[in-house]
Amino acid sequence: MEHQIKDSLQADGALVSIANIEPELCKRILSTQDQGLLDELDELFWKYNLGGDRYISLKAILMSKGIFKSAEQIDTAIQP
Repeated sequence: MEHQIKDSLQADGALVSIANIEPELCKRILSTQDQGLLDELDELFWKYNLGGDRYISLKAILMSKGIFKSAEQIDTAIQP
């Protein structure tokens, strides 16, 4: 989760939802690891409501930016 990036991750990297809506910020963080940018990322994580069901929030944000045409949830069960 985005708010945990500034903690030491036991991985080479992370895929974060916020990269879909703040790609430039994520790119700058990747290249600098500046604490101020990490704090900004943390603030945006909560501002965008990505702490709950982040997919619902993410789809709504992308719809408001005109990237998605719908924020409708899709049933993942495959129907015959």
